[in-house]
Amino acid sequence: MEGKNQSSRITDWVTQLSDYGIEFEPRRAIKAQALADFIAECAPRPETVEEGSWSLFVDGSSSKVGCEARLLILDPQSNMTEYAVKFDFTASNNEAEYEALLLGIQLCKAADARELKTHSDSQLIVGQVTREYEAKEDSMRMYLRKVKEEVASLSHFSITHIPRSENQQADALSRLASSGEDLSPRPIMWEILRAPSINKAVNTLDRSPTWMDNIIAFIQDGNLPDNELEAERIRRRARWFVYHEGQLYKKSFTHPLLRCLTPGEGDYILRETHRGSCGSHQGARTITAKALRAWYYWPTMREDASTMVRKCKECQMHTNLPHQAASTLTTIQAPLPFDMWGMDLLGPFPPASGQRRFLLVAVDYFTKWVEAAPLASITDKHVQQFIWQHLITRFGVPRVLITDNGRQFNSGPTRDYCSRFGIETRFSAVS
Repeated sequence: MEGKNQSSRITDWVTQLSDYGIEFEPRRAIKAQALADFIAECAPRPETVEEGSWSLFVDGSSSKVGCEARLLILDPQSNMTEYAVKFDFTASNNEAEYEALLLGIQLCKAADARELKTHSDSQLIVGQVTREYEAKEDSMRMYLRKVKEEVASLSHFSITHIPRSENQQADALSRLASSGEDLSPRPIMWEILRAPSINKAVNTLDRSPTWMDNIIAFIQDGNLPDNELEAERIRRRARWFVYHEGQLYKKSFTHPLLRCLTPGEGDYILRETHRGSCGSHQGARTITAKALRAWYYWPTMREDASTMVRKCKECQMHTNLPHQAASTLTTIQAPLPFDMWGMDLLGPFPPASGQRRFLLVAVDYFTKWVEAAPLASITDKHVQQFIWQHLITRFGVPRVLITDNGRQFNSGPTRDYCSRFGIETRFSAVS
């Protein structure tokens, strides 16, 4: 090279490497085929399941301690899988056997099994599945129907009754140390079944009649019921609806088209709005408005929301206590205690000490408090003493005294005595 006095570091490296004939080329882009070949060579290949017959040993039991199912699955390569399930519900022995059978079939189908040989020590279950016995109870018929639905997708299925002594592997998963031939530790899968298998919802179309059927039939084909009043009502209502791509929508004044739902679907919308992940347990009017703003509609949405809010346990626990009286209040005559008294004389009674044969009684109209004094004779002087000692000195000056038209109460001295304290006297029959 010309000029050996270059001062840069790169020039020094080029000068030292020039004797080796090294050529520099720019990096080219990786083609798609090279990348595809690399992925095909390095990516793990999925394991293929060899065709063959699977074996299933099932056993279920029910006791006072609880209900459980035990499964033993053998694949075509004789690899053993043990599975134990504890039921979170009560079941009989036959129901536990059916649950074990259903769980075993579902597990084998999940592992892509096509041929399945099942073994059970329950003669009743085996006989019902093979149609040797008849299922008479409702629960047994439902379990049998469920088993037939599960095995319908298998190319081959057989079930055989074996003695309990030959089903020890499935019967003794709880005591593996003594029942298994191989004493090495084996992984066992455990599961808790929350509800019976026959209670699970089946993914079928709900074809029960709804409020939308008549409207859709009129919009599509012009069909109307035979009843003239019902036909006219549907004709008027149909003006507010639009049927588009298999879905009915309702026109609205202030919203876009509202999607029409059945009451069952609307119940889910209301529950999610009321107490879902973003719900705040609001009232019926609020959650109905939220459902409308979400562009949903069904005719009974307001009534359904009110019913749901009234039945909500959390709303009942944390709502404000009503302080309104349960019944209409009754107006009383004397709103103040010891303001109005009723007086009367009782007797004559058998003589007591001091020849007391009469009883002077006063009752407060508000508190129903009773004041009484025994008397030997009935005079206006004794009435005045009673008013002073038992009423005025103890409860204050009353406003009104109500008595009968007796001479002791209606005499001049008694009326003058009461007027001196400003007490109003009324005379009427007091029982």
